[in-house]
Amino acid sequence: MMDKWTAIALKWMGKLPNVKTYHLFTILGLFCLFPLLFLSFFNHPASDDFGYSYETITFGFKQVQIDRYYDWSGRYFSNAILSVDPIIYNNFTIYKLIPIGLFLLFVYSLYYFLGSLFGGISTRIKWAFAGLIFFLYFYQMADVCEGLFWLPGSITYQLANVLFVFLVSFILKYYKTKNIVYVILSSILIMAIVGCNEIITLTILFLFFTFLLFQYQTNKKLDRVLIVLFAVLIVFTGFSILAPGNAARETFIEVKHQFFYSVVMTLIYSAYYLIMWSPILLISALFVTEYFDTLIEKIKFKKVLIHPLLSFVGMFLVICCGIFPGFWSLNTRPPGRAINTIYFFFVFAFLYFLITLFHYFKRTKNYSFVMPNYIKIVLMFLLLMNAFSSGNIRVAYSDLLSGRAYKFDKEMKNRYDIINNSESQNCVVPAIENAPLTIFSYEDMELTTDKENWKNDAIAKYFKKESIVIDPNSIKEKK
Repeated sequence: MMDKWTAIALKWMGKLPNVKTYHLFTILGLFCLFPLLFLSFFNHPASDDFGYSYETITFGFKQVQIDRYYDWSGRYFSNAILSVDPIIYNNFTIYKLIPIGLFLLFVYSLYYFLGSLFGGISTRIKWAFAGLIFFLYFYQMADVCEGLFWLPGSITYQLANVLFVFLVSFILKYYKTKNIVYVILSSILIMAIVGCNEIITLTILFLFFTFLLFQYQTNKKLDRVLIVLFAVLIVFTGFSILAPGNAARETFIEVKHQFFYSVVMTLIYSAYYLIMWSPILLISALFVTEYFDTLIEKIKFKKVLIHPLLSFVGMFLVICCGIFPGFWSLNTRPPGRAINTIYFFFVFAFLYFLITLFHYFKRTKNYSFVMPNYIKIVLMFLLLMNAFSSGNIRVAYSDLLSGRAYKFDKEMKNRYDIINNSESQNCVVPAIENAPLTIFSYEDMELTTDKENWKNDAIAKYFKKESIVIDPNSIKEKK
């Protein structure tokens, strides 16, 4: 009886429609991109946006860079970009378009990278993997608002991520074409990336050093181009890390530089994130194993496919490189916008680990994993249920379709009208009642009832008021 029902089930499963992976992940990528593009039109500047703009208007671009480097941080590139915020020219429309440009640039960078790494694969497969990576990144971002919409966060972290993808692509292009232009472009990108944030700097240092060590162990010599790029990396890392502003900023932190505590907490949090992030990545990766053979064949230097245990350790260390600076300098884990960058690198490290694992079994056991169609159907349902039952995708669509983002936009425009039309130097504005979580963070963006608060102070200076505060009564009404 059991054999009969098993045969019927297998026969029915055989009639299931064939799941085309490249269709699924291309559509998923577009489905994730769609709400982000539309939510951008409801986005508004806040806090640091007004602070940077006020400083540039008052002191000029050059002086702001000098002051920031000596008094606040060594993030020279992101500081420079933020100092030309569109709201300096009172242009809030261009501000809304910047996230759109970053989204599209990010997607294209993934497509370009895949073409550089796996030369000869079809366009539809490149778009499918670009969609997969975009979906995985957006789905498990620690903080979408800080990472994608709040300009100080997106320029400092997300732009650096995008530039890193182009950096790797240009290095790969050089070794395929031997065109020195790619080396020059890579050097420029290293300069820019290192000047964005410390987490990506430490991660790139780890990756460069590890690859140079691997290359020496394999070939008993070092590549001159990589040595030049590594030297550029060291020089600009020193310029960023040794900035007087870093030391000045640390004076505001009472407890810091506890090595043993930092190492222990880094290991604990790294293990936590490894466990938390892996399931959805594993489900998604199992869905695309049919392409692993093709991708491996396109890799010219098979030696880069190291033993999977080593790649697993490397994957874990990638997380550690991102977590450690937070505990070392701030005595706490990094903020959400920084965790986004750590997760960004983890996505690539995880996929690399699975490819090395697949290659290992293929090479040593002659085993090639082929996913039956009915298993792919099950995986597809698990993937879609996880993606749309909770998490960033659901919140983004909720913010958009519920009208919350539209109402938020109206509230912000009303707030600007109140400020601009107020004849008093001490302005009171209502609290935000409709806060779309995808584009608005109370902690980083909302004003307070305290005129001395740094966010209140920044917007007051920008609008040339003595003070701008939230009406306490509006907060009570909101609650």
